[in-house]
Amino acid sequence: MALTLRQQIVLPTVVVAVLALALLVLLIGAMSDIRRENELVREWTRSCERAEMALSSARSMQDVLAESPASPKQQDESHFNFLEHYWLFTQLVTSPEFTGHVPAARNIELERHRLALDKFESEKDIRAARASLDWIIPQLAAQDRVFRTEKRNAYVRYYETVNELTARSFYLASAMVGLMAVVGGFLSFWATRSVSRRLESLKRQCNSSDSVSVGPGFAKHDELDDIARCVIDMRRHVVSGLNSAKMLEAAEDERRRIAMDIHDQILADLTHLSRDLKAAAKDANNPHILQSLEKGLDEIKSSIRTIMDDLHPQTLDMLGLEVALRSYIERKLAHPGLPSYFLNVDEAVESALTEFQKLTLYRIAVEAINNVVSHAHCTRYEVECRLGSGSLLLSVEDNGVGLSNTDAADMGRGLFNIEQRAKMIDATVRWSPARFSSGTRFELELPLVARQ
Repeated sequence: MALTLRQQIVLPTVVVAVLALALLVLLIGAMSDIRRENELVREWTRSCERAEMALSSARSMQDVLAESPASPKQQDESHFNFLEHYWLFTQLVTSPEFTGHVPAARNIELERHRLALDKFESEKDIRAARASLDWIIPQLAAQDRVFRTEKRNAYVRYYETVNELTARSFYLASAMVGLMAVVGGFLSFWATRSVSRRLESLKRQCNSSDSVSVGPGFAKHDELDDIARCVIDMRRHVVSGLNSAKMLEAAEDERRRIAMDIHDQILADLTHLSRDLKAAAKDANNPHILQSLEKGLDEIKSSIRTIMDDLHPQTLDMLGLEVALRSYIERKLAHPGLPSYFLNVDEAVESALTEFQKLTLYRIAVEAINNVVSHAHCTRYEVECRLGSGSLLLSVEDNGVGLSNTDAADMGRGLFNIEQRAKMIDATVRWSPARFSSGTRFELELPLVARQ
C-alpha cells in the first residue's frame, strides 16, 4: 500500500496513540472493578455501624426500663431518656443501609416490635416494652454478627481484587508499553528510511547533469514530489541563469575592454594627428583643405566615442542611470518628428543596485524605448524607475496603438532580449494596457536584497 509523505509521518504517532488509548480503556475497566469492590466494603461498613448503634440504643432503653424511679421528676427524666434512645433506634433500624441487608421476615418482626415500643410513650406499658426489647436485642446481636462477617468477607474480596487487578494491570501496561515502543520504533524507522531513500534519489537527480524527472518512481503523489519538482525546476533555472549571466557578463567585459582599447590607442592616435594637422594648416597654401581634414577627424573622434558608448556607456558609470538614459534619448531619439518623452529615476535607485544590475536595467530600458519609438506610433512615452517595498519597478508607457500579435512578432527578438536580460537579474517583466486611452505599459519588477 502506497502512502503519502504526510501519512508516513503521521502513521507511527497514530498507531502509538491507538495502543495508548486501548491501554487506557483497560486500566479504566480495572479501576471500575476496584471501585465497585470498594463501594461494597463501604456499604457493609455502614450497615455494621447502623446495627451496632441500634443494638446499643436497644440496650440503653432496656437499662432505662430496669430503673425504678421514686419521685415523679425521676420518672419524667427516665421517660425522656427512653424516648431519646427510641428515636435514635428508629432512625437506625429503618435506614436503607440496615434494612437492605436484613432478611424480609426479620425486618417485619423488627418493625412490629418497634411499633410496640412506640406505645410505651402513650400507655407506658413497661412490661410490653421489656418483652419487645427482650426479642429485639438478641435479633440485633445476631444481625450485627452477620454484618461483621460480611464486612470481613468484603474486605478480603477487595484486597484480593486489588492485588489481582494491580498485578494484571502492571503486566498488561508493561506489555502494551513494550508493544508501543516496538511498533512505534519500527514504523518510525520505516518512515525515516522511506523518506531518506526518496531524498537520496532527489539528491542524485539534482547532482546529475542529465535530465531529471519526478513522479514515476513513486506510487502516490505527495508533498515530497512537489518539493522535488520545485528543487529540480530551481536547479534548471539557476543553471540556465548562471550560464546566461556568465555569457552576458563576458560579453560586457569584452565590450568594456574594446572601449578601453579604442580610447587608449585609436583615439590617442587620432588626437595626435589632429594636432599635427592644425599646425600644418597655418603654413599650407590651401588652408580650406586642411580645415576639411580637421573637421573629418573630429567627426571620426565623435563616431568612435559613440561606438564606445554603445559598447559600454561611460555616462552610466560616471553619472548614473538617469543621466545615461537621458543622454541616450537626447542623442538618438530627440529629433523632430519623434515622440516626446518624460523620464524620472529615483535618486535612491543608484545606491540600491549593483553595477551589473544597473547595466542590465539600462539595456532593458533602451530596448523598450526603441520598441516604443519604432512600433507604438505614439506621440508621447514616459519612463519611470522607482523603489517600492522591497523591490524596484521600471516602467515604460506610451499612448500609441497598443501591442498587437503582429507587433509582438515584429519585436520578437527585442522582447526575447528583454526577457532574457530580466532573468539574469531575477526580475519579472509584463506588458499590459497603458493608463492612457490607448497604448501599452511595460513593467519590470526587481526584488532587492540588502547590500552588505
